[in-house]
Amino acid sequence: MQESLGVWTEIGPNSKERINSIWHFDHSAWPSSRLVWLFSAGTDAKHSDGRTLAELGKEYVQQHLEHISRYPDGNVVNHNNKEVFGTKPEFIWGMRELLRLYPLNQYILIVVMGTQRRHMPRVKWIVKRYGPRGVSFHFLITSQTKEVPLWREALSWVKLYLGDGWLGELIQRFRRSVTNSFDRA
Repeated sequence: MQESLGVWTEIGPNSKERINSIWHFDHSAWPSSRLVWLFSAGTDAKHSDGRTLAELGKEYVQQHLEHISRYPDGNVVNHNNKEVFGTKPEFIWGMRELLRLYPLNQYILIVVMGTQRRHMPRVKWIVKRYGPRGVSFHFLITSQTKEVPLWREALSWVKLYLGDGWLGELIQRFRRSVTNSFDRA
């Protein structure tokens, strides 16, 4: 991620790779479907004066994928809740907003979730545990510039198992205190 004066100015190369992989995913199985991009990520405390990573993700799609003929029918973007940061909170926020706009009694929801190979088992676990019934989830291993470090993913699993109590929050603070250098060029 690129930053300037303590704010994110653009998403990182791994995020760009994930977006590109999802964009090029074969949607032909659902020809009459609407395409809605969902961007949930807020930001970390160090960069909380700037825009959310969700806004920067949407901006990337608008600037760099405009040549694709299939434009999204809509976007769900976290513009101001900067506390939404991390896989579980981003997933929960995103599903709540998606269901608010597209209720299951009116729409059939198919969600394509893309991430790197090492992170995918935790994503699937979160979806299984917190995903709304009636939504069809498809998982896509995306291209990456670098994999998330094994130690970081292991700590994330520990935090997930401990939950949102004080010990889980202590692990989370430690994990977030170490720079995400793996997501930079």
